[in-house]
Amino acid sequence: FRTSNITVDMDLVRQIEAKYPAFLFKQQLTAFVEGLYGMIRDNVKKELSALLLHAIQVPRIMKASMVRRSFGSSSLRGRSFSNQGSYWLAIVDNLNELLNILRENCVPAIFIRKIFTQIFSFINAQLFNSLLVRHECCSFSNGEYVKQGLAQLEVWCGEVKPEYAGSALHELRHIRQAVGFLVIFKKFRISYDEIVNDLCPVSYFPPSVLGVTCARHIGRNK
Repeated sequence: FRTSNITVDMDLVRQIEAKYPAFLFKQQLTAFVEGLYGMIRDNVKKELSALLLHAIQVPRIMKASMVRRSFGSSSLRGRSFSNQGSYWLAIVDNLNELLNILRENCVPAIFIRKIFTQIFSFINAQLFNSLLVRHECCSFSNGEYVKQGLAQLEVWCGEVKPEYAGSALHELRHIRQAVGFLVIFKKFRISYDEIVNDLCPVSYFPPSVLGVTCARHIGRNK
């Protein structure tokens, strides 16, 4: 970020009479901060986009072993996905790098919270929309994989504390509910009303997506 060129739209800064230098300075400073804020946010989103494309789907090399372990036990605690979840680790590394840069440059905590809230909202939208568009990702194993990745983000928010994370974790509510549905074992026993009212009250799943997900689950267990 330090070496990036910051472009501020000077049309936003009204040229006023010289007898109001403080007001002019305030306008210029506001425009500069807004431009810098947008640049940081957009750069991080660009870096995360490539990682999120892979973070939504479990690598094939580990898919079979994950499914076997999952069906053998309903508990996900205590498992290590450090090697397999490299995309998620890279996401966390990006968040840490950004936080360190902001803190080193004495950015106020309120701005840091707003930046991470928007970033987590972006992560939520990207992952949730990927499930709606890429039906091949709507599987038990992919759900388990993403759930572990989201757990890493939850740990990260706990480590940096509300001072910097703010309500960022709340922005992941849609994808967390969607993943919660994917990792349910006997989906065919759940009615559509139970899904939309109890399991995923804030998320919308088109019936076509639910149908594909349940059909795949039933097909594996015939």
